[in-house]
Amino acid sequence: MSGKSILLVFFALTLTLFLSVSKTTFAQSAPSPYDDLSILSNSVFESEVYDAVMLMVIKHPSNGTARSKGSSGARFLEYTPDSNFVGLDSVSIEVQLNWGANPVIQWYHFAFDVKESIVFAYDVEFAIPSNSDFTFLDVMMNDSSTHGDLSFSNISLVSKGMVDLVADSLFFKPLADYSGVAYVTYSVCDSLGECASANAVINVIDSANVVSDYDIHISTMKNRNVRVLLPGEEFELSLDPELGVVVQQGSTGIWEYRPFQNVIGLDTFSFEMYPDYHRNVFVKIYDTPSPNTFLVDNFIYTPKNQDVSFDVQENDFKKNVSINSFTHPENGVLSHQGSGNFHFVPDSNFTGSTGFSYTACILGNCETAKVIIFVGDLNPQNSGTYELTTTKNRPLVINYDVPISNFSFNLTQDPELGELVIYPGLDTITVGCSEVSGNNLVVYTPDTDVIGLDEFELEYCIDGSQDCHIVKIELTILDLLIDSSCVCVENCVWPGDVNHDGVVDMRDVLSLGYYIGSVGEARDDVDLENWYGQSATDWGQKQYNGQNLKHADTDGDGIVQVQDTFAISEFYNRVHTLLAEESLQNKPYYVGLHESTSGPYQAGDLVVLDVVIGTENSPVIDLHGLALSFSFSNTPFSFNSLTANELTSSWLTYDAPSLFMQKEFDNQQLDFALTRTDGFGAAGFGLVTQVSFIVEDDIDGIRWVGESETQLVEILLDAPIAYFANGAEFQLPDTNAFIEMLRPGRNAQKDFSDDLITVFPNPTLAGNEVNIHVNGGYSIELVEIYDLQGRMLHNVENINGNSTRLHLDELSSGIYLLRISTDGGIVTRKLSIQH
Repeated sequence: MSGKSILLVFFALTLTLFLSVSKTTFAQSAPSPYDDLSILSNSVFESEVYDAVMLMVIKHPSNGTARSKGSSGARFLEYTPDSNFVGLDSVSIEVQLNWGANPVIQWYHFAFDVKESIVFAYDVEFAIPSNSDFTFLDVMMNDSSTHGDLSFSNISLVSKGMVDLVADSLFFKPLADYSGVAYVTYSVCDSLGECASANAVINVIDSANVVSDYDIHISTMKNRNVRVLLPGEEFELSLDPELGVVVQQGSTGIWEYRPFQNVIGLDTFSFEMYPDYHRNVFVKIYDTPSPNTFLVDNFIYTPKNQDVSFDVQENDFKKNVSINSFTHPENGVLSHQGSGNFHFVPDSNFTGSTGFSYTACILGNCETAKVIIFVGDLNPQNSGTYELTTTKNRPLVINYDVPISNFSFNLTQDPELGELVIYPGLDTITVGCSEVSGNNLVVYTPDTDVIGLDEFELEYCIDGSQDCHIVKIELTILDLLIDSSCVCVENCVWPGDVNHDGVVDMRDVLSLGYYIGSVGEARDDVDLENWYGQSATDWGQKQYNGQNLKHADTDGDGIVQVQDTFAISEFYNRVHTLLAEESLQNKPYYVGLHESTSGPYQAGDLVVLDVVIGTENSPVIDLHGLALSFSFSNTPFSFNSLTANELTSSWLTYDAPSLFMQKEFDNQQLDFALTRTDGFGAAGFGLVTQVSFIVEDDIDGIRWVGESETQLVEILLDAPIAYFANGAEFQLPDTNAFIEMLRPGRNAQKDFSDDLITVFPNPTLAGNEVNIHVNGGYSIELVEIYDLQGRMLHNVENINGNSTRLHLDELSSGIYLLRISTDGGIVTRKLSIQH
């Protein structure tokens, strides 16, 4: 069982700041070389004992002492935090394993979260029958604290059921007729306010309906355990794995596969329940890159047509190491200036990202680090007018925080309802009761008691460049007077902007999913009806991008939970500052839209597209979530019922609670996000979700091009964002799909065939709904459901339409047959209901 401690997660997050050499808003995280450790204040930490002749501290702590202890062949690190110190600290050591001409040297890095107390919360598994009433779950049976007893803090996520929390007792009731896995994410705290979160993993079992044989295909990563869920407690292991062990998690029907240390490959094992029930499990164990131990990746920014000099060793753990080799970037000229110093001249007018790698060796230990160079002016996005808000008598500060400093703002259109002041260069100013620091700060102060709509224009220029950009801003002054002597003007919580990047979008869902279960100080005054910055005390935790975790608590109740998605939906696409042009690094993973239905399509037809990520030869490693946006605006055709479908069979969310959200805009755009909420990444490839839509009935009004019977229509998937478990965000390749439309009035009813019938989602979960749609102008008349013994279990008559929806409340996991009768013919389809 694997627990997720808020303390440990927090520490891993904060350490990314130590590794970044540029603005944390833009930097891309690399795998952390640190071992994250929580220790008690006024205690002494001793590392493992190394069979080494020498141990040397190469990075000393800031808030304590570190020294080598032991003797030759038995060296270890001793770290002692300063008296009564509480906070973050880190130590790096160099270990030499032998003397001689070819000594073996290794580096280790320790990140300490020094606490007054430590809370340990662990995932725990349960089994309950389907259709159970509220059942007590002793979720805290394995949880503990170094300081006294624990109590429940909150329930931040519940899937496939309901929770009743009575004092410190948790009761769970599954959805009616549901069988399969359910999750409850909870947080516990001790008397000192230290907290941790974990998951209750609940196997909801319908023992009356168990399929005899079923293969289970799952994946994991090197040194990562993964659960196997079985539809019964009586299953026993009948074939042992070769690359790991399988451990039963109590009498729950849940087993945990634990691969041996550092093994990769394909493993197989089997279960049996009585003579007739079998499960064959196939596990793919993927390799994962090991983090560097003395070199660190670099992220460099320079404006267009401006060269840049930098030292790649400035942030390395071992400095002044000879660089053995380096590659050359495209789109510019790179020269090595000695030591870690490089000079890069980008090609004329080039913008975008380029980069190179360098290799350094220490006594035969070689590592390679990347240098990513972003070339561009980081202009504010100006595809439209910015619509900002403030409240009556409250100044608005625009702090354009980008990793270049040689820019300026000029006022080209004055506001009418207030005063605007630009503070050139780096400056610290006082606004109200707050000190604000930044580069080229812009401060708008509304006239006393004025409300309404104001507007002004700024010109953004790079020093020495004539290529300036106009930014138009409309500012709404809300008729709200905040009852506070010190209203928030900087680092405010804008509800919905979880990652505090200036805009509310699906990337906020990805950040929210990672931090589900975190707790902090609640806000006193919460407003989820009006869009303005709200005061909040900083939490003692930061996100991977360096922003305070308080921004994830959108509703201000002191808990990061599923309910915080309300503000994301309510204020979706709202902005509160200028947004820089995107500078995410690209990942060349395969992204595909595969047509699940088949055309050509006509009015009333359903189109289903499978969203596929990664390939067998290039699987996606350590992925935590995806944010996707589909565009339908570049076609003369109209569509409705734009929907993204969360799939139970997705490799991305296997063995984890998940969060799914979608937003549709005027049948022109569909945005959605899918993320795990356990803080661990997944590895795999293939189908992650589906998108479906229906061709509008008014297709006859479309102007047809040429004499062709069909016309291709492009569906775009724009700039998909991948969020990895180490906090890094990458942009995946854009992709598209072409669907074939049938000319109106020509052969309006196609010859009937099986592929005109679509059943989705399939596989699905017990208790869910399944959609059935027939294309080609036909109608569904009758749907019958049979088991594999040929017994009819359910039927729906007199449908007489091209689509219907079946409720699966009476069916448990297994394989069933759907007999679908239409006015064109009868089709039989298999339906898989998964546990």
